Amino acid sequence: MTRLPIDRIRPCWSKGEKLGTTRRFVDRSSRSHALTYSPSADLLLNVSLLQTLTASWPESLIILIEHGYWLRVTLGAQLLGERAFKELSPGQISSLASNPDPLKNLDPDDRSSHLSKILIPRPPDTENNTQVKNYIASVMKRLDWGVEEDSFVSDTPYGPKRFTNVIATKDPDAPRRVIVAAHFDSKFFSSYPQNQFVGATDSAMPCALMLDLAEALDPLLNRRKEQLEEGLLEDEDVADTTLQLVFFDGEEAFKDWTDMDSVYGARHLAEKWTSTYLPPRSKRRLSTTTTELASIEHLILLDLLGAKDPRVQSFFLDTAWLFDALISSEQRLADSGALGLNVDVKGFKSFFVPRKDTLHNYGFISDDHVPFMQRGVSILHIITNPFPRVWHKLKDDASALDKDTMIRWNLIMRVFMSEYLGLEPDEKKGKLSRDNGDLIDLQVDIVMATRTKHARAAAPVRFAPEEIEDFDMGDVQDDDGVIDMISIMQEFQKKKNAKASTRSAAFQTKKNALISGARKEAETMAREGRAYIEQCKTRIDEMRAQETVTDEMMKDVMQLWSVHEDSFQALLSVYPELIEDLSPQRAQIVNAASAMLETHPLAREASRKRLMKNARKNMEAGIEAQKVV
Repeated sequence: MTRLPIDRIRPCWSKGEKLGTTRRFVDRSSRSHALTYSPSADLLLNVSLLQTLTASWPESLIILIEHGYWLRVTLGAQLLGERAFKELSPGQISSLASNPDPLKNLDPDDRSSHLSKILIPRPPDTENNTQVKNYIASVMKRLDWGVEEDSFVSDTPYGPKRFTNVIATKDPDAPRRVIVAAHFDSKFFSSYPQNQFVGATDSAMPCALMLDLAEALDPLLNRRKEQLEEGLLEDEDVADTTLQLVFFDGEEAFKDWTDMDSVYGARHLAEKWTSTYLPPRSKRRLSTTTTELASIEHLILLDLLGAKDPRVQSFFLDTAWLFDALISSEQRLADSGALGLNVDVKGFKSFFVPRKDTLHNYGFISDDHVPFMQRGVSILHIITNPFPRVWHKLKDDASALDKDTMIRWNLIMRVFMSEYLGLEPDEKKGKLSRDNGDLIDLQVDIVMATRTKHARAAAPVRFAPEEIEDFDMGDVQDDDGVIDMISIMQEFQKKKNAKASTRSAAFQTKKNALISGARKEAETMAREGRAYIEQCKTRIDEMRAQETVTDEMMKDVMQLWSVHEDSFQALLSVYPELIEDLSPQRAQIVNAASAMLETHPLAREASRKRLMKNARKNMEAGIEAQKVV
């Protein structure tokens, strides 16, 4: 036994549990409770158990202990996947915020929008559910993403139901992926009018947002791929991570939220990916064959979004840095003015509840992420807490959605995912696209011309990079000061280009080293493959030899079988004659037996008389003998 520190323990409660259940969870109706736990506490854990549980995920593990509490123990100081993002410039943020229109696909009044196609009653195993599923798949196929449908049948309180998860992947061959997920089914109600529930926040809007996110980022992902192929990408490691969208079916409970009546699609997919191994087909996948589940960097789950004034908390310490990145994305959007003129930056109210310190997190909410969390996947749960007032009510329709809120969520996810994936949107030129960091400080001579004399004064002047390149030498006359200024700017541009060239050379060297390593790895795998093929050939030859011996034995068996067949046929041919011979013999025996039965009584009577006669004689002789005496 040894003593290991715990870095977190949090209460968990489900989306459907109510106060008074046997678990010690926070009441859903209170909508305000949150519990924290100090990391200074210790817990005794069996070392062999830890070694067993951490065999597939050495950084950390999750253990379910009594009273419904999840315990996560982190082994090692560095949290999984934490890294610094390269932030987008204000110009890039403005460009990303305006193209495409962030409201068009989320507008319930627009019949062509993604949201209007999803905003219908869609319980699992219904025609509407299939209609929404097909629409989601068609949008992703139109973008030329890899689309997979994970269909299965599971028992429910209302009998067997068919569920289908939709998985869309930008680059199926990528060695790593970050998942953005939501459930596309709506809650089942058995009677009217409750069965008209459409779940606008739960979770039609998150699904529509994901489709819009794919359309907004798809050109940037294509550009990143082109830059990688041309060797122009500074951070090639980021390009190994692709974007995957998962639309879960069957998140809602049919009756009461339990472990078996909830998250049907998530439970099935997590179990499937645990045992599904990836083929080493990617040129960039240098690691050993791994499972689908092990290739997930983070699962980002969206739920209950779209209503006004949401409050989102950080539920997991290992993804708190991603939560902070969301806050940063929102703040920079507000600072750039991209959230709209009706947003006052000074009175700006964030969607996110700031963490009190680096070791603080809020309570746990049961959702589609749980089956993945139980298997060691890192989770970022973006869900409003308290829940919207319209939760599981008919009023959770288009009227529950706030357009400004939906736009902000859309832009936050665009900026956040662009920075996560290392994407480079174009700069949007204009006042909003420039800040102090984009300008170049140059010390130049300003020529102050008058009719009578020339005076020179040294002053710091700032130019944007594109303004340097846009100078036209034809506009310059004989003014030495202007010529000097242009010369300085041209010299600066040369130094800048030389520096960029040096950096590109370093990246090219790194790229060549990786390619060389990959080539060696491929050669090693090829040698091992050839050796394995030779072993297979040897085994096949042995099996063929055994097959020859078996054929000879079968010939002997067939000969014996032929003799057996002949004997059997001979016996069958004799059988009728035996029947004919047996019938007369049987008649003779019966007649003899009958005659015997007739003669035996007479013989027995004669024998009895003889015995009686002899006995009488003996008795008379005895009597006479006694008289003489």
